[in-house]
Amino acid sequence: MKEELFIWFYSNPNTLPKGVPATVMTTITEEFYPKNPTKIKRGEWIKYSPMYFSFPPEEKYKLPEELILVVKRQKEVLFDFLGYYEGIRVFSDRLLNLLIENGLNPQFEKATLNVVNTKGDNIAKQPYYLLRFCRADNELFAFNDNLKIVARDWEDTFLYSDLHLKEPTDRNVFVLGNVLPDDYFCYQNALVIKKSLKEEIEKLCYAPEIYSVSEFPEVYNTCLKW
Repeated sequence: MKEELFIWFYSNPNTLPKGVPATVMTTITEEFYPKNPTKIKRGEWIKYSPMYFSFPPEEKYKLPEELILVVKRQKEVLFDFLGYYEGIRVFSDRLLNLLIENGLNPQFEKATLNVVNTKGDNIAKQPYYLLRFCRADNELFAFNDNLKIVARDWEDTFLYSDLHLKEPTDRNVFVLGNVLPDDYFCYQNALVIKKSLKEEIEKLCYAPEIYSVSEFPEVYNTCLKW
């Protein structure tokens, strides 16, 4: 019997809950520039590709110990999870601890994240971390080509309403990533969870937006209209 799975994914950047910034309204940088707060400084670490490089990364590609998340148009942030690109995701301390307890893929790097507004003021009420997943969990999943749905405006990109685990596992949380370098993958900004963990997240976290795997294709294709 297939175990029911769910996906945490913020679908509409225009109607996000208060305190949850749209990722397009944020920048990740190593240094904050008061005269140009959206200026980005990133070192060699940004060039690391899980497809081509070993884990852990060699020294020059390692994630810095601290990074800065600059958020526009927010007085304070309340979120627990934000999905980015290339394996990068942001978690609150409380959520990260819960996910690790539930079997989060350990092949990641972690940076302490200072969350500031464009004036450089701290706007976070809890600790945050940026994680870069250097390996994804794709091999644990069955992607049924017979039931795949074309992603809106991406003819070679697909969604899977029947996404499920190949084998039972004690793990309750999973991260999916690009299969090919520089490719686009509909699940790269999301978090896949089991029902038991979904219930814990809904009790612990602020305004999670969670869908069943069967709902996700329609939600995702609708979000591409925005």
